[in-house]
Amino acid sequence: MPVYVTSLSSIVNFVDELSQADVGTVLPMAHPLDGQHQRLRTDEVTAGDEHEKYQLNAPAVASGLYVVPRVIE
Repeated sequence: MPVYVTSLSSIVNFVDELSQADVGTVLPMAHPLDGQHQRLRTDEVTAGDEHEKYQLNAPAVASGLYVVPRVIE
């Protein structure tokens, strides 16, 4: 029996064990460590709109969009 079959079987068996655990009384957590929160950074634009620069190399452009050959007939 190949090694991956044994490994996959043990993973499936472990998942089956986990599904039998009674978690009905467990409250959902936002963070596993009590009293800690995930730090989020503010969204900032770091690069400008350069689509015109990139489209200079395109074989065909119309109305700011790349023109490609039709593939569905």
